[in-house]
Amino acid sequence: MTLPACNETEQRLRALGATASASQCHGVLCGLLAVGDADARETWLAETVGEEAPGAGIDELYETTLQQLDDPEFGLDLLLPDDDEADLAERTRALADWAGGFTFGIACAGRAPEDLPSEVAEFVRDAAEVAALTDGDEDEGDEADYAEVVEYLRAGTLLARTECRSGRASADAEGSDHPDGPDENDG
Repeated sequence: MTLPACNETEQRLRALGATASASQCHGVLCGLLAVGDADARETWLAETVGEEAPGAGIDELYETTLQQLDDPEFGLDLLLPDDDEADLAERTRALADWAGGFTFGIACAGRAPEDLPSEVAEFVRDAAEVAALTDGDEDEGDEADYAEVVEYLRAGTLLARTECRSGRASADAEGSDHPDGPDENDG
């Protein structure tokens, strides 16, 4: 369950006409999946590459991300350049792109922060702040700060997935107990 390399994914997305970075596209996907968008794959493709059948490499990114989000060992990785592929400034830009993509994915799912569980809403606001990061002066503490923000976004995404799923399950259970519940609109 390893994500494809960031640079490979970037090339595949560019070949399909994506204008956003691979990190941003992955953030969009994680945002959609975290809040449980039923049409996450279709929405993600429409917002990133505009194709329904983009090919095996992009399908692999989708499937691996979905598996990682549901991994009981919390194995989610963010699609970011490797430390040895990019300097800190490039990785920070990619991290900001990922966070911006994540918040965009939440919006694409039709969810506003105020409609989310409070801890998730706070995380989404924090992710929006990360999306606004700009390059700054690098010092030794920046590598540690970068790693800390990556971990915060990773953990927050998993929290959003868990909280939004449990909220949806609660809402579904309440709807099914109602005498005029989900069967009313069937068929």
